[in-house]
Amino acid sequence: MQYAAFFGIPAALIYIGGVASVFIGAWRSRKGMGGFTVACLAAAVTYAFSAVFGNTMFYTAPFFFIFLGLANNTGSPADKTE
Repeated sequence: MQYAAFFGIPAALIYIGGVASVFIGAWRSRKGMGGFTVACLAAAVTYAFSAVFGNTMFYTAPFFFIFLGLANNTGSPADKTE
């Protein structure tokens, strides 16, 4: 709701769509995920859950975007755990 208040409803919809696309993509490729990707996805999910109930701070959002980007891993060879 804070994004909608600050940047407008179209920006909030794009933000929600971007976050949802990462989570949906991770759900679809959950069987082939490595440990690093799972850890980054868990950090992003935890942050998103805590943002619903806690007060937001401007300096924590970049960490969410970093973990969200790392969780959007499409299967690099360094992530494979065999």
